[in-house]
Amino acid sequence: MSEDSTSGEPVSKGAVNDGSVNESAAAGEQASPVPDDFTAHRDRLVRERRDHRWDALVDQAVGVVIARSGCGSAEAVAQLAAVAGRSGRPLRAVAA
Repeated sequence: MSEDSTSGEPVSKGAVNDGSVNESAAAGEQASPVPDDFTAHRDRLVRERRDHRWDALVDQAVGVVIARSGCGSAEAVAQLAAVAGRSGRPLRAVAA
């Protein structure tokens, strides 16, 4: 048991400050499983975050090519793409 910060009265597990009790928490039930749409949304966000990291890595590689060769960004991307094409690897792998 803990103490309600507003009234100083003891509050049991599952109770809320307004005096009502969350019945499922009081009964010791577990929360329902995560809905499929939430899981799909989370998975999409994970993929997007990974893709953004790859994009940042490619951007860094473009910056390195620009710094070393003095070319513009379009030429640097073309050079990386040419290396990727010749080696049969994806651009992301060449950038890494």
